[in-house]
Amino acid sequence: NVNFSEVWRRRSADGGATWDVAANMTRAMGSVAPGPGAGVQLRSGRLALAVHAATNCALLSDDGGVTWRKGGDVPFNGSGLASGGESQLVDDPARGPNALIMFIRVSSSNADWNHALAESDDAGESWRPPRVVPQVTGPTCEGSIGRRADGTILLSAPNNFHWRYPADRRNLTVWSLRRNGSSYALSGEARIWAGPAAYSGLTREGDFIMFEGGPDFRYQSVIVTQVPPGEYMHM
Repeated sequence: NVNFSEVWRRRSADGGATWDVAANMTRAMGSVAPGPGAGVQLRSGRLALAVHAATNCALLSDDGGVTWRKGGDVPFNGSGLASGGESQLVDDPARGPNALIMFIRVSSSNADWNHALAESDDAGESWRPPRVVPQVTGPTCEGSIGRRADGTILLSAPNNFHWRYPADRRNLTVWSLRRNGSSYALSGEARIWAGPAAYSGLTREGDFIMFEGGPDFRYQSVIVTQVPPGEYMHM
């Protein structure tokens, strides 16, 4: 029997041919919801995976996934934002070997601003307060993050300005951001799917994206497509 409210960990030492005995991560750390999306491995070997419960944080492992613990919480108090849940992270080596950046579904005083970025400089032990991403406009929905080899940050989410339910989640878009001092500036955007669309997952390098969508309904199918390479603007 599988309890899908719990998170389990299994490890393979032979490329997936065999697996060890499952370990219940939820019982060890309390109830958390991972991602959705992949985690990262830092230069130090640390594994980090974004999770959310009462707030957002990262699960950390320094022994190849044998044991895990929770890192510091993203501090929402005083940010003007409220955590909405799903999050994903990537490493950000341009800032340092222990730098992480997390893309978080949030809510704000502006109905069109529902995504934020938070940064960690100590491999997930602590986080700076989250900052809304005004370039990403649309309904509250999970979003995804990737990082190209040149340091460009890619974000994906439905892009429906002044959205209205039930036709709220549509027009899946990928934005490219480049660091501009202490913040990030939009360097391009590409429409991936103009119809109904919802949750998405970028590969770590941002070259492919998998998302929910379809011509008639946002959960009609699962679609995988390539993300346009290079610098791009709205298509």
